[in-house]
Amino acid sequence: MSTPNQGLAERWGPQRARRVLLVLAILSLLVIVAVSALLVLDGLRHERKLQAIGIALLALMAIVLWLRVVRTRWLLLQVQTFAPPYASEETGVWGVGGPGMRTPGATGIYTAIPGNDIDKRR
Repeated sequence: MSTPNQGLAERWGPQRARRVLLVLAILSLLVIVAVSALLVLDGLRHERKLQAIGIALLALMAIVLWLRVVRTRWLLLQVQTFAPPYASEETGVWGVGGPGMRTPGATGIYTAIPGNDIDKRR
């Protein structure tokens, strides 16, 4: 199972991947703050205080969401550098590889009961 940051850390190394994440996070924060500040100032300039308050609240919510995403990505990069790679043989698909699944029409769990055919009753 690979995470989106795993390729970045393997390609550039953990230190450089963290620096790239930090630069991208700061740039995205600057964009969020700049756009929201322009919208709030525009609302205040046209005397739309309710609109300015709404935009400010949405900007705060966007910053909180931004913090959660960046924190999660940062922790994934931290854990990945110290933890061994995940080596599971599970495919995530139920029933793959079982001996009963190779028989057409069988579920691999139940077998047909001899002498109890539904078609004979008709």
